[in-house]
Amino acid sequence: MNRKKILALTVLFFSLYASQSLAEKVRILNLKIFYDAQFLVMSTKANLNLNESIVEALDSNILIPFRIEVKLTRNGFFRFKRKIQLKTFNFTLAKYALGDQYVVTDQQSGTTISFPTLEKAKQHLENRQRLIIAEKKSLVIQKPTEVAIRWRLMRSGLPIPMLLPTLFSSQWNLDSGWNFYRI
Repeated sequence: MNRKKILALTVLFFSLYASQSLAEKVRILNLKIFYDAQFLVMSTKANLNLNESIVEALDSNILIPFRIEVKLTRNGFFRFKRKIQLKTFNFTLAKYALGDQYVVTDQQSGTTISFPTLEKAKQHLENRQRLIIAEKKSLVIQKPTEVAIRWRLMRSGLPIPMLLPTLFSSQWNLDSGWNFYRI
């Protein structure tokens, strides 16, 4: 077999592997996008299905990084979408070994909130309120027509020894896929 065929089969395998039912692992339940006095603001709620492997990693004191990505687009030439802005919100979920507390950290603000159970920490992480996407005055000129949002577990933020096993495990493929909303 020549190199081109091997490369094509490899790309096909990984594309089929990566496309495993993403929507079952993370579901966006609610999304509100609104303008306040100065900003375009988003509130969202998701359902993160944390499986055994992730809970086991948490119990082993490994930080689990999550990201919410928001992409603003507008119609361009012949209805092609043109990206105006991409905004990310990073969070980590961890367990403190001393005291058996679960902790959610907002990476942008640096705030850390602890919870007595994993379920309460997960509920807090899933319910994100007043995430500022952009300044209102910067968007008036560009007039976004669509907002795309996705929640995902950031495998690249895991410790290096875990990267290879998580790359080939569908249990670590937590991603909602892009959800599109017109504004």
